[in-house]
Amino acid sequence: MYSKTVYPLFLWNLLFYSKGEDAHFTLTDFCNEIKILQDPSIANFTPAILNEIQGKVAIKITALETEFPNYSAEVATLAESLKECGLKSKNAYLFIQGHTIFDNVILMLLRPLCVYLKKERIAEINAFNLSNVEKSNARKHYKNQVGKVGIEVNKKLSKNTTFDNCFLFQKVQSDIETYLAGFADNN
Repeated sequence: MYSKTVYPLFLWNLLFYSKGEDAHFTLTDFCNEIKILQDPSIANFTPAILNEIQGKVAIKITALETEFPNYSAEVATLAESLKECGLKSKNAYLFIQGHTIFDNVILMLLRPLCVYLKKERIAEINAFNLSNVEKSNARKHYKNQVGKVGIEVNKKLSKNTTFDNCFLFQKVQSDIETYLAGFADNN
């Protein structure tokens, strides 16, 4: 849903870049528009986030359409041509700057979820029929385990190398093999 929300604005950014006019709407401008600016509450996790981003995207697109009215048709043409490269609204996040997606989308969603789950587990421990000392030990043990896992998970998220099953990686690999086969045939 996030990808579909930011996709139209991403196309505008790509259009400016392809025309060599990216100073009108830079990558930094685009990334600032699609960031999640605050940790969402668990209660309105997805709706609140998407509503905020949709609003920002709509305002920016309206401003761009007003300032560059002739570019709207070009954005539609660009969208069609980029489908051949695999860019679609449902997977636009794969093409957007990774640091922005990781730091300002993924982590912004994971932090409140982790806090909620930790509080839930501590409440479960407190509900156990244990002595105060046993509950305190159980809470300390849980917090120690979570702390160790948190560091490990963060490393795994930020150093992910399991991308080889992504269709885009496979497409690039196939394109390189095709190119090299053509190069070998010409020599």
